[in-house]
Amino acid sequence: MKKEQILEFTRRISQANRRGLVVVIYDIFFAYLAEAGEAAERKDQEAYKDALRGGQRAVGELMQSLDFSYELAVELYRIYVYCRDLLAGAIYKQDIADARTAERLMRRRYDGFVQA
Repeated sequence: MKKEQILEFTRRISQANRRGLVVVIYDIFFAYLAEAGEAAERKDQEAYKDALRGGQRAVGELMQSLDFSYELAVELYRIYVYCRDLLAGAIYKQDIADARTAERLMRRRYDGFVQA
């Protein structure tokens, strides 16, 4: 991730409430997946793997932020696990297709959080 992006995310995190933090983590996830796509186009396998691992870490943060006192958290947890596994598959197969599937799934959740 570029230094400017890191600084921007750091600024947003420092100013966010709990719901805002979730949105920032999603944005970090999407930034890592954009990096993975660019690295795949350049055929830079190390940058590709690093970016997808960053995406996995972002999903892990989303999983940890869940409040299981709400039923929705259980469903979100399952989706996050699936997306994390898709990213692992994208790394293993060296094919961006699984990462794109995860991105589509996460984009739907993101849109819901932004609207809330």
